[in-house]
Amino acid sequence: MIEIKRLGVGDGAEVRRAEHLFDDLRAAAIRGFLVSSTDHLLIAYLDGEPAGALIAHELSRLDGPPNMMLYSIDTGEAFRRRGVARALIEAVKP
Repeated sequence: MIEIKRLGVGDGAEVRRAEHLFDDLRAAAIRGFLVSSTDHLLIAYLDGEPAGALIAHELSRLDGPPNMMLYSIDTGEAFRRRGVARALIEAVKP
């Protein structure tokens, strides 16, 4: 079963636990991202292991509610073709 967690303030250890899903992590960047109310980081866990990550940004609009822009989605090689990316996309929808 796939479990999705939306990370926020205090979840830096979870980001580092999923480090294999990112190119280059820096502690200051992680902290800044997790405190932002318009930046979203979701991690998918499969069998308790970080299997995928999704980064999205809320974009303000003048003519309606904000849009969610999917910036990045990654699935660990061992977890591909198991519905991880689809579950992340469904979880980030407003």
